Amino acid sequence: MSHDIIDNSSIKLVNVLKEKLLVSRRAKFAIGWLFLNGFRELKDEIENLEKLEIIAGTRTNRQTAEAMLLEKRWEKAVSDTLERMKYLSEDERQKILDEEFRGLVNDLSYIEPTKENIEFLQWFLEKLREGKIEIRIYYKEPLHAKIYLFEYKDQRHGLGEAIVGSSNFSVSGFSLNTELNVRVLGDDNYKKLSEWFDTRWKESEKSEFTTLAGMAIEKSWAFTTEATPFRIYLKVLHEIFSYKEEEPVIDLETELYRFQKDAVIDAYKRLKRFGGVFVSDVPGLGKTYIGSALLSHLESEGKTAIVIVPPRLMEYWKEILSEFGVARAKVFSSGKLSEILDSEKYLKRKVVLVDESHHFRNPDTQRYQDLVEICEGKEVILLSATPQNLSIWDIYWQLKLFTPYEANHNFRTCPIELKEYFKCCANGKANIEDLISEIFVRRTRSDIRENYPDEKIYFPKREGPFRIDYSIDKVYKGGLYEKIRELILRLTYARYNLGIYVKPGEFDPDELQRLKVAWENLQRLVRMNLYRRLESSVQALKDTLQNHIRTIGYFYKILVEENKIFVGDIEDIEKAIELLKNEDIEEINFEEGIEDKFYDANKFYVERLKKDLKLDESTFNEMYNLVKDILPEDDEKLQRLIEILNEDRVKGKKIIIFSAFESTVRYIYDNLKPKFEKVDFVYGGKELLTKIKRFAPKANKAKIKPEEEIKIFVATEVLSEGLNLQDGEVVINYELHWNPVRIIQRIGRIDRIGSENDKIYVYNFFPEIEAEAEIGIESKVNRRIDEIIKNFGYDEKTIRLDEPTVRKKLFEIYTERPEGIEEVEERSTAKYFESEFQKLLKNFPEEYKKAIELPALVNVARSHKEKNIVVFCRADDYYRLRMINLNGEVINSDDWDILKVLQCKPGEKGEKFNQDYFEIIEKVKNEFEVEANKRERDKENIIDPVKKEFGRLIDWLKRKESKEIKARFDKLFDFVNEKQLNYAQGKFLRGLVRVYKKKFGLKKIEILEKLEGEIHKELEDALNAVKPEIKQKYAQVIIAEELR
Repeated sequence: MSHDIIDNSSIKLVNVLKEKLLVSRRAKFAIGWLFLNGFRELKDEIENLEKLEIIAGTRTNRQTAEAMLLEKRWEKAVSDTLERMKYLSEDERQKILDEEFRGLVNDLSYIEPTKENIEFLQWFLEKLREGKIEIRIYYKEPLHAKIYLFEYKDQRHGLGEAIVGSSNFSVSGFSLNTELNVRVLGDDNYKKLSEWFDTRWKESEKSEFTTLAGMAIEKSWAFTTEATPFRIYLKVLHEIFSYKEEEPVIDLETELYRFQKDAVIDAYKRLKRFGGVFVSDVPGLGKTYIGSALLSHLESEGKTAIVIVPPRLMEYWKEILSEFGVARAKVFSSGKLSEILDSEKYLKRKVVLVDESHHFRNPDTQRYQDLVEICEGKEVILLSATPQNLSIWDIYWQLKLFTPYEANHNFRTCPIELKEYFKCCANGKANIEDLISEIFVRRTRSDIRENYPDEKIYFPKREGPFRIDYSIDKVYKGGLYEKIRELILRLTYARYNLGIYVKPGEFDPDELQRLKVAWENLQRLVRMNLYRRLESSVQALKDTLQNHIRTIGYFYKILVEENKIFVGDIEDIEKAIELLKNEDIEEINFEEGIEDKFYDANKFYVERLKKDLKLDESTFNEMYNLVKDILPEDDEKLQRLIEILNEDRVKGKKIIIFSAFESTVRYIYDNLKPKFEKVDFVYGGKELLTKIKRFAPKANKAKIKPEEEIKIFVATEVLSEGLNLQDGEVVINYELHWNPVRIIQRIGRIDRIGSENDKIYVYNFFPEIEAEAEIGIESKVNRRIDEIIKNFGYDEKTIRLDEPTVRKKLFEIYTERPEGIEEVEERSTAKYFESEFQKLLKNFPEEYKKAIELPALVNVARSHKEKNIVVFCRADDYYRLRMINLNGEVINSDDWDILKVLQCKPGEKGEKFNQDYFEIIEKVKNEFEVEANKRERDKENIIDPVKKEFGRLIDWLKRKESKEIKARFDKLFDFVNEKQLNYAQGKFLRGLVRVYKKKFGLKKIEILEKLEGEIHKELEDALNAVKPEIKQKYAQVIIAEELR
């Protein structure tokens, strides 16, 4: 060598080290920190030595050094750190050694599982035991020096030499071009450097690490004898349900059940990790209390909340929040979100809680868009017992309230883009439970009974359902029932389905399509409403017929006198449709805003429209004339209700009578009031909470005089969600209900924690037709269900469950089968394993302790009917279970399916893993690492939602335009896409999109010019977006199990 510089380019350090070790008797290395791969590279040459002494820096010092580089007052940070480390206690030194031990065990899990590496680890362990290799940890200060000292065997030409430089004792340090080292020759230099080393060697005598290093290897995946199939199973459960979770300290002063306190803690952890959480316990378990307790804790952290609730629950929520000491939260009606949007003060709040969040599942409505804007950048708590109403897409749209970016999230969804993931779930290629297990706090009553056996929790027994049969032909006597049904079929619904009267070319195609869809849906829902009122009560039918007659008359008058067609705002129509789907029927006002929502009649086939309007007006008048003289005493349905209320099983008990319609509620009340004591009604308004307390003073801790209590309470769906009515003992459903979930929700108002009743009773009215008198009840029920599906339009997605489930549940309810009125408590597989984990934790604490101490990459084999390999991989928070066949092909990626395979009993015997399959494990790990890093890259390639919305508008505007115009639109999008938008700028852009979606009267070039002007003016000063650096993720194999 003509010079003494080792640059890892022309001269590799690894070659020099090998050369020097072969001519040396002893060696001393001082290195920054310990890497095992350095020993592997020099294994044969180290064998030649009598002794190798190594001083390594600590992992703590590595982190300290990195932290000090970021410290503004760097010199003081260094001084303080060094002074502190001079005087470490014995416990502090032991803590450092323990950390090094754990770190080495972890490092061993990243070593590729091969026979060669097992042989290397066996060799290394032997050298440690022999004393040939001795390691100490230097803890006094960061050890930046890298020195390699070689004591020659033959000292005729000198005592030895040294290499000093930047290279650590690792493969990269030996070979990377960025490292630089130099040989230090001469006995004086050697002696001086040797003294420097010996001083630090002596200072490290209390941190001898050789034995611990040996123990780490013995404990590693290569040599551990602690692995059993049961411990492997426990370790996987731990990794899934407890990984890196620290129990938050939450002081809950208000008295709660333990299962409710656990829900608060669980929800808080998920909120911190994901920025949002669903609290979705089944009805009656206290979601309002859980949400309030969570807000109380968040307020103690300095975070104030916006609380958005259905209008009827506002006063109730204010009382509960006050009870929990939540002083600064502001409660808003879900129907008045503009009050929040108009207030900068409230928009700056950091937390949003949405009660009954399933009402925000339609992204096409204005109130959903408003809520998106309110939730932006905030932590979001969603409360709902039924977050999935129509399909899994209901969950998606609620999830978007706190996860606006398709890929920038911490969920384990695969694929990472949420919409693609939900598509995969919908077609069976992914499992929605992967996501639900992460973001939902959901327990059933069975879960509570099973997991909290010591809690004094009592639920009353449900008696029924009891069917109340009545003849609807005797309500509408003389064949009126069939006559009215025939007349309903004759209606054209011209007032509500204007799309069929539009002349060609009069509307922009996109606008016309949107209007047609809205009108067609509205027509079907109006028809459905007629059938429901017909069955509900004579009074409900009378009222709606009068309303239709009045509405058509006004519509016809405007058409004839002013040549205008009232259509209503499209968003008002969509809101009406959404309210009907949610069964908030009484909130709908079809005449709202009529003074300025008109189209020019010349755009429509007016004569045909007039003809159909007159036909409908005549039909509605004919129906009204048929029923207007029917009296309460002739109403068999009403009379059957009075009979039931006088029966011994019901008499004297507190009763709730539910109807879907205000008209029916008032009708029942007016006719029961003279015949029974303490009757009242409610369908909203300011008296709601007062009346609830009068009906259920115990449940609501209210002081009510006995003479003021309500015994018979007639109500709409206003009572069906979120209220405590458990003083009640009887629920009577006055209509044949289309939605079994609603029936169960109603029961849940009185069957709740805190009920003192031993039993509750459920009654359901069931209409019979005289023509069916001779057929059995099961046939009658099936016919009524067929009518529900036909008349209520199953394809309109108005029922929460799939059709077979609806049929089954309705059949059980109306054939008086007890299972019909029980919540569907089918436990998800994820929930089952979470519960299983908690039980095993409690029943096998010693096994669990040993399981979590198992090293990563631990492996075992066991007998099984399948011949496959199960591998669990992790890269930070992302993990997956894989089942692989013996050819290395992935045959199952469903975590919950694979957990069923891993599930076993404590005593099951394990066998030695076949080393021939190590290659398969490494292949799976490498593929998983690629997948994990692709997810990180994909996060940065997904467009901001508001920019995506803007892009859709641009794509629509570009249609059928010239190349020049298209280029200008593209340039405008690129300008926006390259900007880093703050909250105000994002709000501006979203508002702009909404405005120009409706500018159908303008030419595209006019819209382009307006957009260019407004966007450049508002966003010119916005910063250009800078993409963050994507950090490389490294995968670990946590467990491998061979099934043989």
